[in-house]
Amino acid sequence: MAGKNFLIVTILLFVGLTGCLPDRMPPDPVENQRPEFRYFGQNDSAALNIPLNDPILMVFSEKMDLSTFPDNFKVQSISGAITGTFEYVSGIDSAVHFVPTQNYNPAEVYTISISGGVRDVHGNSMIAPYKEDQPITTWFFTTGQYATNGFPYIFIRDKSQKQIIHRVGKINQYLDSLYMQADEEDYQTSNLKFTPDGQYLLVLNIKISKGTVTVIDPQTLSTVKVLEVGLGPKAITFMDNNMAIVANNSAKSFSVIDLSSLTVLQTIAFSDNYKPKGVVYSSLTKRLYFFSSNNYKIRVVNASDFSVEKDLENILVNKKKAADMEITPDGAFVYIAEDRSDKVIVLNTKTEDVKTIETGYGYNIDGAMSQDAYFLNFFRKVDKEFVGGILKIDLASQSVVDQMIWEKDMEEMDLTNGDELLYTITPQDSTVHILETRTLKVLSRVKVPGSLKYIAISKNNYQN
Repeated sequence: MAGKNFLIVTILLFVGLTGCLPDRMPPDPVENQRPEFRYFGQNDSAALNIPLNDPILMVFSEKMDLSTFPDNFKVQSISGAITGTFEYVSGIDSAVHFVPTQNYNPAEVYTISISGGVRDVHGNSMIAPYKEDQPITTWFFTTGQYATNGFPYIFIRDKSQKQIIHRVGKINQYLDSLYMQADEEDYQTSNLKFTPDGQYLLVLNIKISKGTVTVIDPQTLSTVKVLEVGLGPKAITFMDNNMAIVANNSAKSFSVIDLSSLTVLQTIAFSDNYKPKGVVYSSLTKRLYFFSSNNYKIRVVNASDFSVEKDLENILVNKKKAADMEITPDGAFVYIAEDRSDKVIVLNTKTEDVKTIETGYGYNIDGAMSQDAYFLNFFRKVDKEFVGGILKIDLASQSVVDQMIWEKDMEEMDLTNGDELLYTITPQDSTVHILETRTLKVLSRVKVPGSLKYIAISKNNYQN
């Protein structure tokens, strides 16, 4: 009996001792591999026409800890940051969605930034704490008026094949070309503009024996009518939406077109050899303002009877001719870019006072006027290098507020109807560049066959 009790005690003691010994089996390994970022979603990387509530997709090499994203993720624009929440994508453990809790602003560039501090579910960050954090970034451009029920058509005049007009659609896709039949071929390429209601594209044609305006239906790409104006039409503007004024350079005259009937009402000659090259109309003063190719005077014409009121001789005082002339939407100020100069002259149409803006960049080429800014492109040589670019002049302050510089020369440019996109031509590579107007960021580009010069953008959008 004593021996049996001793055996039981011995067994119990052994069990107790072995129960207190540490586990000799190795623990599960701790995952210490850093997660890798793989890619953004298709809508989130240099994409255009993005919905205003579109989530942002991020794909990693493994499942991530969502709680680490708020401090290491940003989506922001010139207007500020956007708030949102983070969630896993159904069925894909390694994918994360940022879901905005407020809409993005329309027609705005948003930059996405992911810092290396985001962690996987095992606590591993994308980069070590002692390494320099270089965030992963991309951008997208939201939808706006430029993409409402379709897209505008962009028409580009070919300066080598002068009867050809190219057409671009869907923001950045070359579509087709129109050959304008004519009994007399153009010998020089001239301007083109849309009527204020967007119904027609008016193309100015410089011929040997006469000047004409071809009226084109932008949707069908067909010629509606051909109007005869003075010889050498160079520029066109519009009066109160129902009349067009064409400046005829060679004929030293201007023609008045009734847009409702598509007829030329009259052509008025200047009797003193004044050769008009550009013209704008002020709805505020009810006057036309011309600049010339053969003198430095700005001519003022009364729009009620088309009589010459005066010549302003204190505008182009540097004996420079004008390269471009645009007028503010309210008709209060005329912006005149001097040719081969870094100066822009601002004329107050009410007081006829002038202000000079010195941009610092010579050789002004062309301008485009929006509701709140005058865009001006230029090209010049600096230290044996070519420098080109676009300046943004704020209308409220009448000062340069932004610029985009590159090594390209440019021709004409134009704005979409909502002033959201600026299209500009670089002729040496037959490319049209598309910029966002708030920051002058280049969003996209499109190659167009031919030698490019003038450009016009439809007022209306089309299902193209």
